[in-house]
Amino acid sequence: RLEQKLKTSTGDQKKIDQFHFERFNELRDSLYEHPDMVSTIRAEMDEAALLYPKEPLISADANSYLNQWRFKVNRGSKEHIIRLLELSGSWKDLIKKLQADPKANKTTLKVLERFRNAEVKRLKKSYNADTLADATTNPESDVDLNLKGTDAGANLIKAEAQMKEEFGENWSKMLRLNFYTEGDRLLRYTTEKMSPEALMAFEKEITRKTIQFSLAKMFQHAKATHEGTERVNTMIDLLAPQDAIAVKSLAEMDAATMLQKRNQLHGEVDALQKELAELAPGDPARIEKTKLVTMKQMKINFYSMEAYIGPGALMQTGAVIHSPALKMQKVMGNLEMMEHILQKANGNIVKAMKEYEMYKYMYRISDAINAKQMDLFFDELNKQISKINRQGAESMT
Repeated sequence: RLEQKLKTSTGDQKKIDQFHFERFNELRDSLYEHPDMVSTIRAEMDEAALLYPKEPLISADANSYLNQWRFKVNRGSKEHIIRLLELSGSWKDLIKKLQADPKANKTTLKVLERFRNAEVKRLKKSYNADTLADATTNPESDVDLNLKGTDAGANLIKAEAQMKEEFGENWSKMLRLNFYTEGDRLLRYTTEKMSPEALMAFEKEITRKTIQFSLAKMFQHAKATHEGTERVNTMIDLLAPQDAIAVKSLAEMDAATMLQKRNQLHGEVDALQKELAELAPGDPARIEKTKLVTMKQMKINFYSMEAYIGPGALMQTGAVIHSPALKMQKVMGNLEMMEHILQKANGNIVKAMKEYEMYKYMYRISDAINAKQMDLFFDELNKQISKINRQGAESMT
């Protein structure tokens, strides 16, 4: 990471990066020369790491703006709140910065939370949307708005366009807010009764697609680092040759193409939902249409950010316990989410492991396969951290 930073850093920062880069190389060389001194060298590496200046959560410009215009922000000025969010770039980082000194920032935290809540309330009313019943309401948590009805796909596209116009390209990260169509679309095939053979065959088919889509998404997340690429390639190499080729082809798709395909599929799923609403219960045509909805929604979720791809990932433990296919979908879904957290940490595993979401996904994987970790304390720890600690990297240290 320091080697990468040295390519762009300047002035005093470059001197700091160069000093630490040389120090770490020196310690690494010592480790090769004196493997028997691993404990001592590890302690020296820890000490060197602690001496490296901590990166601020928000930019100097954002910090300066907050100090200058805090009184306007605290009075609820929309103009000043939006500008602060723009300069910060990340709702999560801004909130974490303020939470570091909750007494001094109490009013600012309340105002920002009230501002986002008002936006969410407006969006719910405008686009027939809602949050999940068990969604967390902590100020640093993300807000997922699930759009309902047969026009949910079209409304999602309109809602995103409106947010882009009001808050700019980075609106989602600025407010830590995302739009999704309701999860029932991904689970649509489960609403019609199929023969056990037909159900098994379809779940086998969507599991294969889940693995392909999940690994392609993981490759997209991991490709920025050599270690990440190697990690995901290890899994891709286990696939049949034709599946591995399909994964690499999907992973090479650019963001603009993915958005275009996603929006087109939203329209197709809306149309299928309307057709299903007009078909009488028991109509044989319903089965194929519900299967189409599920397959198309899986593709939509691949083309989207932070969306589970396989239906099994949304199902409760009891529903997947007797189905290897659904278990695999749930495992792959949570592995993909973990890889996304790693991407956001720039491939730094230590930094990523300070985020509570990693423990949430780890616990969901062990829960999915109905096999607790061999170390039961570790499994219980994951469960509790995923529920309790949502303050981010600083409090996880």
